[in-house]
Amino acid sequence: MLILAPLVYLSLGLSLLAFDPVYYEEMQVQVGWQATPQLQEMDRALAAYFQGREELPLELLQRFQAKEQVHLADIAWLLGILRWVTIISATAFIAFVVLLFWRDPSWARRAFPWALAATLAFLAAAGLAFFLAFDTLFLQFHLLTFSNDTWMLGPDYLLFQLFPPDLFFRSILPFAMIVILLLVLSFLASRLVQPRPIAPANQPPPLSREPNRGNESG
Repeated sequence: MLILAPLVYLSLGLSLLAFDPVYYEEMQVQVGWQATPQLQEMDRALAAYFQGREELPLELLQRFQAKEQVHLADIAWLLGILRWVTIISATAFIAFVVLLFWRDPSWARRAFPWALAATLAFLAAAGLAFFLAFDTLFLQFHLLTFSNDTWMLGPDYLLFQLFPPDLFFRSILPFAMIVILLLVLSFLASRLVQPRPIAPANQPPPLSREPNRGNESG
């Protein structure tokens, strides 16, 4: 559980942001875009594409250069992996926790908060490292993740304008808030499980007193 929990909350938090067009727009407004119906429609189309639900409309796809189109396909592939990692890890984690609480709820109520605390500590350390060395880690992530150079985009590319590095840096705070909320909700849900009452130990039956026969007369 200690190993699986950080993966679950990390992937779930990332998925809630990576497939949310409202999040795209909110972050884009912070980096200089204006909230317009055209931007909303573009973000909805990109979110649906990244979710694997539909292809990009031709009129939108043509706004991206050939290099960007390749990188968009790479991003969709990477987010597809994230989606399946989230589904599989969350399913396994929930099944394990349910089994744990079913077999020994008293022990699980004591152990589960420690697993959540360890997860929070791990993600806090990772988040702090990401915050302090964002540029280096952002670069290394792209070098390790993508096998081509199509991610090397500049301000003259639409994809870079929609998702500049500053957008991802600003996403650290909403990601942290989502993960903390998920951990709090998990903790509260664990408190709803009542421990089984401890059955009293078997005690020997009380000694029965023999009836008083009185003095027998001869």
